[in-house]
Formats: sequence, structure tokens, C-alpha cells
Amino acid sequence: MRGQDILFNKHLEPLKIAPSDNKERRNMVLSARYYYHMHYQRLRFDDIIYQLSNEFFLSEKRIVDILTDLRDVIDTFMKSKPELKELRKEYGWYNWD
Repeated sequence: MRGQDILFNKHLEPLKIAPSDNKERRNMVLSARYYYHMHYQRLRFDDIIYQLSNEFFLSEKRIVDILTDLRDVIDTFMKSKPELKELRKEYGWYNWD
């Protein structure tokens, strides 16, 4: 058990990314997931917020605040209407079915 922490940290060293980049990446994925739940899953707004809160480990209020700030990004998703295969290609680690 003692050596596992060192091994785990050693493998994470090359993956370090500036915190602002992580926020931007998270927000792009959050926007894509919002679009997916609304367009493909046809969930109600409150159900989408609840789902995103569980997916991203953020409070529902924080999700709403982020989505409000990302109106332009969400509008771009709505206008371009990416297909599921495009979402899978860009963000393959999520379940898009």
C-alpha cells in the first residue's frame, strides 16, 4: 500500500495541465453533455441539471452558473447540431448512447 501512492503520483506527473485549461476543458464537455441530454435524451431542464451535477460532481447551482456563462458555446452546439458519432469522437470517455 505504501508504494502505491508514489507509483500513482509518478504516472500523473506528465499529465499535469494548468488549472485554467482544466476548467475550460471541463466546461466544453459540460456544454456538450448539456446539449446531448437536451437534444438526444430529451430531458427536462431540471433533470439535465441534476444529471450534470452527478456527472461532474458540482452543485446544481454551480452547473446553472457555468451554463449561463457558456451560452455562446451552447448556442454553437444548437446551431451546428453535432451527431452522436461526432460527440463520441471528441469526448469518447462518456457514454453517448
